[in-house]
Amino acid sequence: KTDSTGNYQWHKLYLPRVEEKGRGSNMYSVLQASDGGYLISGSVAMNPTGPKGPKGLWSDVLLARTDANGNPLWAYSYGSNGPDEAFASVESGDGGYVLAGAYSPSGDRSASDVLLLKVDLNGVKQWAKTFGGSGISSAKSVLRTSDGGFALVAKTDAHGAGGIDILLAKTDKYGQLEWAHTLGASGDDDPSILLQTSDGGFLITGDTTSFGDYKKDALIMKTDGAGKLQGARTFGGEAEDAGFSAIEVGRDSYIVVGMTESYGAGKQDIFTVQLQDPDSLGDCLQSVQPSLKALEIDSSDPALDEGEIELFYQSDSLRKQRAVDIQ
Repeated sequence: KTDSTGNYQWHKLYLPRVEEKGRGSNMYSVLQASDGGYLISGSVAMNPTGPKGPKGLWSDVLLARTDANGNPLWAYSYGSNGPDEAFASVESGDGGYVLAGAYSPSGDRSASDVLLLKVDLNGVKQWAKTFGGSGISSAKSVLRTSDGGFALVAKTDAHGAGGIDILLAKTDKYGQLEWAHTLGASGDDDPSILLQTSDGGFLITGDTTSFGDYKKDALIMKTDGAGKLQGARTFGGEAEDAGFSAIEVGRDSYIVVGMTESYGAGKQDIFTVQLQDPDSLGDCLQSVQPSLKALEIDSSDPALDEGEIELFYQSDSLRKQRAVDIQ
């Protein structure tokens, strides 16, 4: 934790203790709760009765809650006999939380469904939904929509135009699917984050090999509130580029941040680009037309085992990095 100007304040190192033969965790998302505390979501290595993966034990979804100083309050796991993970979280509007990730009950990493999981303020599961098909589908980002429901963006090779496509889906506040679309083309189109815009639509950032030089370009797409494509842009050059996050800074004006190897000082640099006037695009920005497909997706109510985890932490000193000038 730092202050608003980047000065170090505190840090915590967390170690979840589960069964003796399996422990360790991955943190994929940190959300500041409305009371100033933090919600950690990710995965924790467990000892399921099902098959083990090629790299060891399967994982369950990890959800942990801390106070404003990072001290753990509680931690839970949710999962089945396969690799289950949560990559994003959002406050649900009723004091609880919704997590989005991947659910693989068969123990096969080549077959997963999108997982949407709702818990209350204390981490007790209220409902869970999965959406998928015959391949890999995994949610990357989730948000609470202006109507009280939820929207998520995922990567999928079970549906779409070929390769990996972007899956955009909308549910009501109970996780019941209202609509779903895929966006992509013949290459791989992989999302990073989803943003709801002030006009009720959605902005998606990620990367693509379907357009541009077919290596990898940053991909930015705008849809209306029903998921219908309104416009798409790529950012990139002769090397690899990717979009990681975005904010809205005004009506029809967005700033996207990501990674570029095509521009800058060499190797990987940070890029920021503001999209506002589509008629003034430079050579690095190109207009593209991904294919949009409406879907009928299989939905189910999975049975998730729930368990309490003891969360230990240490607070040793970190090596503080010196300030550097970035060009």
